[in-house]
Amino acid sequence: MKELPTSTIKRTQTILKSGFKAGSKKAFSISKRAFLSKESYKKEKEDTNKEIAKELFQNISLLKGTAVKVAQALSMHNILPKEVSQELSKSYNQISPINKALVVKILKDEYKKEYKEVFITPPTNKLNI
Repeated sequence: MKELPTSTIKRTQTILKSGFKAGSKKAFSISKRAFLSKESYKKEKEDTNKEIAKELFQNISLLKGTAVKVAQALSMHNILPKEVSQELSKSYNQISPINKALVVKILKDEYKKEYKEVFITPPTNKLNI
C-alpha cells in the first residue's frame, strides 16, 4: 500500500499526478480515433475510461476525507462516463479507514500538543432528566 500523503504539498502532488495521468491517457485515446473503426474506438474509449477510473479511485483512496466525499457525490450523478461512476461508487464501502495512530500523529504535528490536551473530553456522568 502506498503511503498516505499528509502534507499539503504531497496531497497536491497526488492530485496533480492523477490529473496528468488521466489527461494523458484520454489524449492518447482520442489521438487513436482516426485510425480505429467505430466499434474499435468505442471499445478503446471504454477501456480508457476504466483505466482512468482505477487511477482516480486509487488516488482518492489515498487522499481520504473530502476527496472521498467528492467521489461519492460524483458517482451519484450522471455527469461522468458510466465506467468512471461505477469505479467511484466503490468509495462508499471499499476505502479502508485511516489508521488511528496516524490521526494521533497528524493532530500532534498540527497542534504541537497531545490531542487530549486540545480536545475537550465529554463528561462521563449521565444527565439527570
